[in-house]
Amino acid sequence: MNRKVVPILIILMLLILELTIFGNNINLSQPSVNNLVSKTVAGLGNQSDPNIGYVEYTLDLINNTLLNGNVPIMTSNSPFPVAMTYDPQNGYIYVVNAHSGTVTVINGKTNTVVGSINVGLVPCGIAYDPQNGYIYVSNSLSWTISVINTKTNTVIENISVGAFPNGIIYDPQNGYIYVAISGASVVCIINPETNTVVGSINVGTQIGSVLGNFSIGGGPVALAYDPQNGYIYVANKLSDTVTVINTKTNTVIANINVGSCPVAITYDPQNGYIYVVNSHSNTVSVINTSTNSVVECINVGDVPYGITYDPQNGYIYVTDSFSNNIAVINTKTNSVIGYINVGEDPKGIMYDPENGYIYVVNKVSDTISIISTSPTYSAPPSIFTIPFIDYIIVIIAILVIILIVILYIIRKT
Repeated sequence: MNRKVVPILIILMLLILELTIFGNNINLSQPSVNNLVSKTVAGLGNQSDPNIGYVEYTLDLINNTLLNGNVPIMTSNSPFPVAMTYDPQNGYIYVVNAHSGTVTVINGKTNTVVGSINVGLVPCGIAYDPQNGYIYVSNSLSWTISVINTKTNTVIENISVGAFPNGIIYDPQNGYIYVAISGASVVCIINPETNTVVGSINVGTQIGSVLGNFSIGGGPVALAYDPQNGYIYVANKLSDTVTVINTKTNTVIANINVGSCPVAITYDPQNGYIYVVNSHSNTVSVINTSTNSVVECINVGDVPYGITYDPQNGYIYVTDSFSNNIAVINTKTNSVIGYINVGEDPKGIMYDPENGYIYVVNKVSDTISIISTSPTYSAPPSIFTIPFIDYIIVIIAILVIILIVILYIIRKT
């Protein structure tokens, strides 16, 4: 080999080695495809906080098809899903369909429909009882509560209650089921051991102390349980109030004024506050449970309907039914930090503790938006961070230097 060629090869090897090391330690600022998709789907808020989430899957309830991303679907065959609950015993999700009078059963591991259960007319509320493992469904026009045995996924009993039962919840402190009876403006209590109503009366102006009967204002529709004080908070859509019930004595201890037409309510275990969705005010009222008073009012989207808490990131998620999105609230600042686009007319929303997804039922689309709140893009560790175009310029400059050195040596020979 010509001795004059050796320096050329050495220079080339050193430059290639340097280029390789430099390239491996560089973080190109060109965003990945996942990052671009995440920003597009989740909206402006996701650019500042990627943990608010994005729609990873859309479950078409009509065709039992799982689609990637947020897929807009319109259908004429409308079961109209409105609410849901999770059964930790079998890992299934139970979805209430208002128009078809059914409950759809979804396997949370595969996100596929595995069954359908006939219940009453216009079901609208649902709750799980961990004590007996049953699912309780409120049927608004049947004036009944259907009891589902989740081992067989069949209705084993129908309990007669008052006019237009709506929201329903389980109280782990006393083991009773509480049902909001919208038409009679009462809350009735069901003993799940016998599946019978303990007692109920029409709502008057007085505050009662009889088991199962208490004055709670107009049109109760939703309930939330506070494990810190053992109270149940009831949203009354007609009187624009939240009633506080002491379940040890089953008496009303407070009535709190909130926004217009409160329709959903949830508890935040991180700060101990109650969050109330005000459908006609387009707001969420924040209640301090120590004082039972409203301490904050948060503006969200158009006609909010449902609400849930995500223990993974500590955020509150609110369905905006007319905006077709989810407002994400940071409970440390009690402010909206972003929006997530979902299907048509989102209603009920819940968190699945087993897979970490948030499920949103879209009433008009007859779909479920499955939201992942895990970060969608993480840049590799880097020493240098330069724009992609600058990286190309550096490569071209190095190649030009190599060419000049080669031409110089050849000329000298």
